[in-house]
Amino acid sequence: MNKHLVIDINSGHPMAVSSDQSYLGGASTASLGTSNGILELDCELDNSAYAWPYCRMSFDLSVSSNGVDIASYETIRFKASIDGPKPQLRAYLISSVSMDKTELADDHRKYHMVTYEPTRYDNDITVPLELFRPAPWWLTKNNKGLLDSVAELDNVLTLELGTGSNAPPGRYKIKLERIELQGKWFPPRQFYLLIIGMWILFACILGWSHVRTTKRQLSATLAKTNQLQQINEALHLQSKTYQQASQRDPLTGLYNRGVLRERVPNWVNRVIDHDDRLSLIFFDLDHFKAINDSHSHDVGDNVLVQLAKLCREQIRHQDLLVRWGGEEFAIFCPQTELQSAELMANKIRNAIRLTEWPNGLKVTASFGVSEYYAGEPFTDFVNRADKALYFSKDRGRDMVSVTGLD
Repeated sequence: MNKHLVIDINSGHPMAVSSDQSYLGGASTASLGTSNGILELDCELDNSAYAWPYCRMSFDLSVSSNGVDIASYETIRFKASIDGPKPQLRAYLISSVSMDKTELADDHRKYHMVTYEPTRYDNDITVPLELFRPAPWWLTKNNKGLLDSVAELDNVLTLELGTGSNAPPGRYKIKLERIELQGKWFPPRQFYLLIIGMWILFACILGWSHVRTTKRQLSATLAKTNQLQQINEALHLQSKTYQQASQRDPLTGLYNRGVLRERVPNWVNRVIDHDDRLSLIFFDLDHFKAINDSHSHDVGDNVLVQLAKLCREQIRHQDLLVRWGGEEFAIFCPQTELQSAELMANKIRNAIRLTEWPNGLKVTASFGVSEYYAGEPFTDFVNRADKALYFSKDRGRDMVSVTGLD
């Protein structure tokens, strides 16, 4: 019942090599060879012409004009190693998100990525596909919004493997033995529900055709059903574990927007049925792109991790801190009216200003605050906080703006 897609030297997928010299006018060089059935990519990274040199090998997964539905798989296994000044690999799954599946313009290609150090996993790692998220640089470069920050892996055209982020200059050798996508033809829950349904149908047929043996047959069917139900519950627990992992941002450890599917209905019901209060604080780091451009993405990542820790120390136990996307964060505040949420936002804003940041950076943030009103669409509540945030940006940044009903 399992399915596999293997990518290696014998799989027949068209291969290509690229570096910053290929597309960005850099000075790095790369060449692809083989040794004992293993692909070897030799790179000489040079940052004299481009500040963030890289090299990659890529595999064309498309068939005719369509890609591969990788969303139907569960994990991807990398048997690969890297030698060089920074032994880190980055994998991209590049999907087409245009109406025309043959369109390959940059704004129609969506880059999903993971970065890891092969030596930590003995050069053989199996990664859940939930960990592939849209690359932050792709969201920023293409000015993508909320709806574009979810993974779209149902039409993947290309798989790339290459050097990691901010790789220093020097000689690198990447060896790839095998990449393997793994999944099931039928998801476990559907498979066992199908078996349960077949047993129930079988019991009904026996009951109709063999009246005198109904009790015996029904007893056997119920025993089988209970056994399958136990298996199904165990699978449900496993599925819940994967779901919880997919609700966490891998960089900061904060929840992402996926957790709202569970929390929002309860919050809304408490406002409607119990006259409770719910407020939202949106905030965004000011000039964060300049930090990445001037100090590297590693420094930017360190700023985001430190910001998450700072905010966790400032909020209450009932508040929910979410990484909304990129450098944007949200705090949902149950049992909190608009004025109290405004005070919390200013408290966090001042804490950010007074904190010592990496590389001596001066970091500030802009805030927008709104309160949910019973009966209004939840998206209106979120959009009002977002508009207040951009009002703070337009007024000069490093401030808190509050909005009520229009």
